[in-house]
Amino acid sequence: DSLSTAILYKKFYSVDEAQVFLSEEGIHFKNPHFMNANYFYYFPDTSFYVFYESDQTGTNRIYYRIYNRSEGFADPQELTASGAAQTRMLCNNEGLVVWMEQNRVMMSMQNHNTLAFEYPVMLDSGNCSFPSITQIDSDWSQGMLVTAWIKEGSDSSRILLRRYNQE
Repeated sequence: DSLSTAILYKKFYSVDEAQVFLSEEGIHFKNPHFMNANYFYYFPDTSFYVFYESDQTGTNRIYYRIYNRSEGFADPQELTASGAAQTRMLCNNEGLVVWMEQNRVMMSMQNHNTLAFEYPVMLDSGNCSFPSITQIDSDWSQGMLVTAWIKEGSDSSRILLRRYNQE
């Protein structure tokens, strides 16, 4: 329906019906992404995160919910305190989240000691689109997380790449 949307989930190998994960009349929930919690040794109760975009405050923002084995899903949390619209969010299992905000490419990294997401960093200041991130194995590119996006110039477009160490 044009006034609202929902995000559903289903056990992959189950014949059970899909269940409602997020739904509220008049609210749009979209672009869901899944992130494993890879720090089981330090945080054994945290299993995974579900990220999504929603206009529940009137502006499209990025939210996430943590799934704990003992308590189930925690309440939704906003990824950042920015009041600007956030779109085209992507995340990977190494704790990297990227998105578009006012034609800028933004990112936040998960702090592996606290599981909190760090203050957002602007990767490029404007004329950008289509951010992308790698889903990497631990030995790929010496563990450097790579982000890519399209940068529009005055006479051409380029694809830019940045590793987590800012190269």
